[in-house]
Amino acid sequence: MGVRTFQARCTGVCEGEGVAITGSFCGWNVWDSVQLEKDEDGFWCGELDTFNDDYEYKYIVTVNSEHDGRQLRGWEVLNGNRTKYFQPRDPEAVYFPCVVFRVKLMLLEDDRDEGGEMLITGACWQIGDWHAPARMTKVSDDGDLHSEWELVVHPITVGCFSYRYLYNHRLDRTTWWEQDPDRTRYGSDIYRDVLYDDHIFRSEFKTSFIWDRILMGPYPQKRSDVRELNNLGVKAVLSLQTDNELSIRGVNSEAINNYYLSDAIHSYRYQMKDFDAVELERYLLRAAGILRTLLNHHTDGNIYVHCMSGISRSAAVLALEKCNRDRVGYDQVFDEMRWRRPVVSPNHAVVRNLSGADLEVVDMETLIPENGRDEEHVFTNSFLAMARKRLRFAVFRR
Repeated sequence: MGVRTFQARCTGVCEGEGVAITGSFCGWNVWDSVQLEKDEDGFWCGELDTFNDDYEYKYIVTVNSEHDGRQLRGWEVLNGNRTKYFQPRDPEAVYFPCVVFRVKLMLLEDDRDEGGEMLITGACWQIGDWHAPARMTKVSDDGDLHSEWELVVHPITVGCFSYRYLYNHRLDRTTWWEQDPDRTRYGSDIYRDVLYDDHIFRSEFKTSFIWDRILMGPYPQKRSDVRELNNLGVKAVLSLQTDNELSIRGVNSEAINNYYLSDAIHSYRYQMKDFDAVELERYLLRAAGILRTLLNHHTDGNIYVHCMSGISRSAAVLALEKCNRDRVGYDQVFDEMRWRRPVVSPNHAVVRNLSGADLEVVDMETLIPENGRDEEHVFTNSFLAMARKRLRFAVFRR
């Protein structure tokens, strides 16, 4: 019987988490574990007073929940258990398995920003499950344009997961998503699993001319993106983003639409889910038909088509419209598109299957709301009444 003093140097403890000791003295129970305190030197310290001198123990990572109390986040990496017989002279070395996300931020000169922050989110709870991006910590700084950020989380065990980096720009209060497609990694419970991402994040807006008068690329995120479209002679934009994507990505639709308005660009939106073959097969002919209508109407300028990254859905719409207009095979169209924008990756099976079908072309009059800015999207032609939930658009005039 006696008091045992613990002192540990712990690696892999994330922000907002604590360290505790559990063992045979408390039935390996998390709720009855001994919570340690972090001292000014960074060591985790505490005491255990027990009647039983013969016990084993281990260090654990915990987090306190307002509703559920103390919760277990992870166990230390150690073969076997520690015993009370070993009274270390120096602090015990404790390692908790973790995953490290690290990213380099390189802004362009025009995007100089002080006080901005880097975030990350993806398809696992440790980084927000796409709904609550996790803030990263700045680990190095070389002025306003170059910095390195890091986030340490506990092992991700969901198998294959996707994620992306974001940047909160303090000056213009916008959130920038990296322009490349979603990253894909494989979570692991292997000890010392580290994900190192030496990615150069740039705020540039990468668009591509595909055919005459048709451009494709990612969704606009800020004023300079819309200005670039205007400089490229774009008179109409067709977005394929869904309401859910706009919400998850934090798109400020009102601000973007105001930018379109100031540059006399007409904006339309036709919702289509990504990675859904049934959805694509059902609505792709209508989307390609809307593109045909816009091309026939806006003869004084170019048309810009985008989804999230300008890779899959927008490529499918452009390919289908081209196959129908020129009566050529899909493989030929895809090869030409791939040459102009190497990252494109439409659903080959769906587009090839629909390439010989007629498009669902609509009259331009049916695409214009009665008052030009009708929030309810009331159409002048009842023919599209069944499509009201699919087609979202706004036409802005000076």
